[in-house]
Amino acid sequence: MEIKRDSRQVPSIEKICASKQYNDILYAYLQVIAEKVVDEEGRILRLLSKKKVKFVKLAEKLGLTRQTVSKKFKNLYDLDLIVEFDDEYYQIVELTRDKATLVPYHTLKTMVDTLNDNCVSIYVCLLNWYYMNGCKPFKFTLDQLKTFVGLSTGTRNNNDIITNILFVLQKLGLIKYSMGAVSQEEFNHIKTIYQIDEIFNEIK
Repeated sequence: MEIKRDSRQVPSIEKICASKQYNDILYAYLQVIAEKVVDEEGRILRLLSKKKVKFVKLAEKLGLTRQTVSKKFKNLYDLDLIVEFDDEYYQIVELTRDKATLVPYHTLKTMVDTLNDNCVSIYVCLLNWYYMNGCKPFKFTLDQLKTFVGLSTGTRNNNDIITNILFVLQKLGLIKYSMGAVSQEEFNHIKTIYQIDEIFNEIK
């Protein structure tokens, strides 16, 4: 799988994605609108114009209230994902490779425009696992994904949140997955197991 030059970083570790403070759609949108700047040392910075980051406009874009966006934006500060750069800009903090996954700009923008909370995190989680498995098929459980995004694993009532996300990601052509029955002890005798057959980083 080719990493595209216009890719953006997205957190892909459970510590961030499972946090109630983190909002993946807001973070992804900020990555989409961020400006690319090269500093004097040749480092690439992702800067956010404070003129663009108006909570009323963000609320309209994301379908949230101004108060909710304000709180979620502040949370990104608390998670050290965004910092003050100067009087005119915020800076999106560059994460180390073990904490983030690269997603092409067009793919990320399409997901922001069409999907809801947890979709981006579920996608980058699966994409990261796919990379770690040598871009080969692998098995996973719904509970693993629920844990990754901070949903309760003590109930099945929220299973449809994950299965609906998987369905939409497959419809977008970003993943191919299948289901089957297993009896291995490693899955605690779970009857239904999911398998990622293939993952793509571009929406065709």
